[in-house]
Amino acid sequence: MFIHTFQLVGFFNLIDEETEVFFGIGVAPDCCNKGYGREICEEALELSRELYPGKTIYLEVRTWNSRAVKCYEKAGFSIDGETIKQTTSIGEGVFYRMVAHLFQKNSKLYKHYKNFVKGVEL
Repeated sequence: MFIHTFQLVGFFNLIDEETEVFFGIGVAPDCCNKGYGREICEEALELSRELYPGKTIYLEVRTWNSRAVKCYEKAGFSIDGETIKQTTSIGEGVFYRMVAHLFQKNSKLYKHYKNFVKGVEL
C-alpha cells in the first residue's frame, strides 16, 4: 500500500509465476497524474528485482487507458506483442501486455541500462 498524508493512493502486488512475475497495480482516481503510479512502479520493479532476480515482470492494461500506458512506459515497461482479448470481472476488454526486463542490480548490464536511461527523457 502507498499512503500519502493518511490517504491511500495506490497498491501493487507481485505474483511469481514459473518464468515471469505478474505485476498488478492500482492508483486511486483522484491521485492520478501526480507521479504516484510511476513511484509505485519503480518500487515494484525494485522489489521484484530483489525477490525474483533475472525474471521478466509483466502487466496487462486495457488499450484505451493511454494515461496508464504512458505511466508504465516512463517506468520502464514496453508493449510486448499483439493485443489480448479477455473477460474480467467487469466485462470483456482488449489489453496490452507490457514487460520490463529485470537485471541484477550490480550487473554490468544493469549499470549500463541505468546510465543510458539517465540521459534519456522518457
